[in-house]
Order: sequence, then structure tokens, then C-alpha cells
Amino acid sequence: MDRNNHFRRSFALLILLTLVPTTGCLNLVATLLYPPNEVQARYKGLEEQKVVVVCIASPSFRSETDTSRNLAVMVEKLLGANVPDIKIIAQQKIDDWQDTSNWDRLDARKVGKGLNADMVVAIDLAHLEIQEHPSMYKGKADFSVTVYDMNEKGKPTYEATDQTLDFPANGTFSTASLTEDKFRRKFMQSIAVWIAHDFYNHNAHDYLALDETFVTNK
Repeated sequence: MDRNNHFRRSFALLILLTLVPTTGCLNLVATLLYPPNEVQARYKGLEEQKVVVVCIASPSFRSETDTSRNLAVMVEKLLGANVPDIKIIAQQKIDDWQDTSNWDRLDARKVGKGLNADMVVAIDLAHLEIQEHPSMYKGKADFSVTVYDMNEKGKPTYEATDQTLDFPANGTFSTASLTEDKFRRKFMQSIAVWIAHDFYNHNAHDYLALDETFVTNK
């Protein structure tokens, strides 16, 4: 099943699951309708490598520096927890390097070179919007991901360009049920999971599990 179609199907199921009163029943229905299905990583070149994650956000964003850094932190945590024998260079080291370097924030490979990374996961966050209406939230993000091999003079070894993510894929979330900050965090988490899944084997239904948090933790 196409990745985007599966994501939309999962959120359509979420609407049905909101009618079930308990978390246990939610998980049971989800398991019955969507049995576990492991998806293979699209790119496994990060395994056993020293990796830096860099996110560059459009300057038009509100607090674009915080947005890009927060997304990078979320992605690196997922990679660190799931990619075999990966060595993550923490964002704090990137911050320290930036303080002493003349980086124009245009070429992520300069960070990789400066920190002696083997691989750079570069996220270009071109657009991120939270549509706030009087009664609902809806998120949309446009982004691209490129992996550069610093041991091959920064050669691109993986690209996932021109991606668009709507959150939720079907419907909206009520402004009465959660704050904008909480919605923003969950939206960012969904982008991070979407990106990180390219690099390790995962359950195809993780997005449904992610969105259940809105149902059970209001």
C-alpha cells in the first residue's frame, strides 16, 4: 500500500476508534483491523555510522530556529533508539560548533565536515503551517530529506524530496480538546516519525498509535 494512502486510511480508522470507550478496546480494535505489518527501511546506510541531523527551516516560520532544532532533536532520538549501532552527534554539539563557526545555514554538509560525521541527515523544512479556525486545528508541512556521505566528499546517497504531510490526514482536531502548543508538539512528532521511518524497519501502523494519544490523553 502506498505510504500516503496507508496514512490516510489509518486516520480514517481513528474516527471509528473514537467511539470506543477505553484504551484497551482502542488497541484491540486497531490490532484486529490492522494486524502488525513490518515495513523495511528505505535506506540502511546510517547503521554503524556517526550521524549528524540538521534541519533548516524557512525564515518565514514563527521561531524558525526553535522549530528546526526541535524537529532535528526528535528525529535524532528516533534514529538513536532504532537504527542499529548508530552514533548520533547531539544537537548541543551542533550549537557549540555554530557558536565558533561562520555557518550560513545553507549547506548542511559544512556541519558534517566540521563535526567529523560520517553521514549528514539534512531536513529542508520548506513550509509548516497550523491552520487555526475558531473550532479546529489542522497541520500541513512540506519538506525534503537528503543524506550526504561525508566519507565520499559529501555525495548525496539518499533523497526523499517534495514531501507533503497533512496532520491529521483526515479531519481536524478540536481547539476545545487541546492547546495549540500541544497540537504543535504532536504535529512535529508526526513529521519526525515520518522522516525517521525511512531509516529503520518499523510497524506500518505507528501513525495510528501516535494519533491515539489525542483520543486518550485530552
